[in-house]
Amino acid sequence: MKAMKKIDVSINNFWYKLAALALALLLWFYVMQTQNNISDLSLTVPLEYRNLPASLVVTNEPVQVRVRVQGSGTGAAISAKDIQAYVDLGAVAVGKTEVTVQVAAPNSFDVVSVNPGQVSLTIESEESKQLPVEVNIEFATPLPQGKRVLDPVLTPAEVLIFGAESRLNNISRVVVTANISNPSENYLGAVPVQIFDKNDKVINEYFRLNPSVVDVSIPIVDEAPTKRVTVTVPTTGSVAEGYHIDRIVTNPEIITVSGEYAILEKISTIYTEPVDVDGADRNIALRQKLTLPEGVTINGATEVSVTVEISRREQMERQSFSGLVVKPLYVGDGLVAKIVPDKIDVTVQGSKERMSSLKPEDIIVQTDLTGTAAGNLQVDIKVSLPEGVQLVEQSETTAAVELVAVEE
Repeated sequence: MKAMKKIDVSINNFWYKLAALALALLLWFYVMQTQNNISDLSLTVPLEYRNLPASLVVTNEPVQVRVRVQGSGTGAAISAKDIQAYVDLGAVAVGKTEVTVQVAAPNSFDVVSVNPGQVSLTIESEESKQLPVEVNIEFATPLPQGKRVLDPVLTPAEVLIFGAESRLNNISRVVVTANISNPSENYLGAVPVQIFDKNDKVINEYFRLNPSVVDVSIPIVDEAPTKRVTVTVPTTGSVAEGYHIDRIVTNPEIITVSGEYAILEKISTIYTEPVDVDGADRNIALRQKLTLPEGVTINGATEVSVTVEISRREQMERQSFSGLVVKPLYVGDGLVAKIVPDKIDVTVQGSKERMSSLKPEDIIVQTDLTGTAAGNLQVDIKVSLPEGVQLVEQSETTAAVELVAVEE
């Protein structure tokens, strides 16, 4: 019988122990490496308002919170834009409220702390306000000589602003800025609207605008001859029985128009759209559009304020004046005006008391020769009367004028 081979147990245990030690060292190195790759960051994150009802607004200044996060691994890189800090406002009502800040971070990071964890907010109802839009024109280069800028046309001319009432009351104006790069051509652009507060600071972030962009058209035209003309207001219908129109007042009474010389010399007045006075027994005040002849433009508003003064009819008396001299108005330097006829007759009416004090020199008869050059032309004869006196008839409504240069 063969003898059994003797096993050295101590040698076998040695190799087991050595393997266990190696595994322990590997595990220790792994843990140390992992701990060394842990990122601990503190980031400032803007606070978002979520689920706020459409009829409500938050009036607090923008809020930021400090978020501390930890992440591990070689890819543990993060910035403030990767973190979302928000409050859920789906259940809030008007007034002051405390809400908890919630934070969402990438999966490889844990949120350690949020400061503050709760915020106090003021909630208000959303109101609206409609305001006209102002235009600010900026030229990249100076306006060329011989060019001029006409009034901008905005579409729409007003905007609706939505926001908290406390902030709406702080709005000073709404403005669009037209940056004109080529001042030789008409400007047309879609321009964003800016809201300014009473300190002239832009505050768009607190409001919704409808629309937020306005179409701006700015005509840039060649300089043209100008002429100052009166404004006349035609009426339609008849005032109430027993009443009459005392006078019609416009503001402005005289406007400046532009156009070719041949067109301007035929114009002495610009009419508004007719004012309906049918059945009226009291004053009428409104804004009325001007009706500009073809080829004529106005450097200013295309509307004027009109007041039709209506009063109960008094017993009226008529009176006629003969041989009132027609005076030329605004004759150019170095020119003399010869007017035919140079005198006219007028019939006027007014109350008995007013007519008793009326004198011929109170009635002014004139022709407007603004901007006219030497030559022959036909102009309107305008009769200006004192307050309370109405024109019934004038013997001539137009005059032939010869403008002659004075020899020096």
